[in-house]
Amino acid sequence: MSIVCVLPRRIFPLRSPYIALKSMSTHTDKSLMDRPTYICPIDAEPLHRYRQGGYHPVTLGECLKSGRYKVLHKLGWGGYSTVWAARDQRTETYVALKISTAEKHHDRETRELQTLKELASYHSSLTHVVQLLDDFELTGPNGFHKCLVYELLGPNIPDVIDAHFSSGRLPGRLAKFIAKQSLAGLHDLHQRNIGHGGTIIHSLGKKSENSHLK
Repeated sequence: MSIVCVLPRRIFPLRSPYIALKSMSTHTDKSLMDRPTYICPIDAEPLHRYRQGGYHPVTLGECLKSGRYKVLHKLGWGGYSTVWAARDQRTETYVALKISTAEKHHDRETRELQTLKELASYHSSLTHVVQLLDDFELTGPNGFHKCLVYELLGPNIPDVIDAHFSSGRLPGRLAKFIAKQSLAGLHDLHQRNIGHGGTIIHSLGKKSENSHLK
């Protein structure tokens, strides 16, 4: 399936979507009544989660991991990460960079990374399974963040439908082609005792939030 599976949400345009509004609170503390609140008219991560333990603030053009990865564009977000298109300055290739929140989910992150590294060791014999290229840790104002680097794929299916198919659905032949690729990816995972749903499930039954099909 030609989608960036590390992208839990749809791509949205790069702009400043947050609108400041006067608080409508009836709180008795009048110092809070004029405090601005923010709403976002497009699908984007909650602004209030840019805090200690939350998302890492990213600036377009900045370089991570000692200058290796240059951030170029925002791709999407999920409950525990944001995802960015970046340029690998060392290999001169484009990658998808997933930056997790700083909240403590050590077991989940460890299982996810172990599964991805196991898949990477099989990658030459896998079909339609996204490849983990690198991983590193990032220290920011909100804490310590785990960063996973994937091959850059896309676009995702909902955006393809919106851009090219006014009927709101894929043509039958294309839908069958994508379904065939998905099943091939699932088969390769199952052959290695890794189950796929909304999660990756180890042969021991442990779960890790992510999707690793492409």
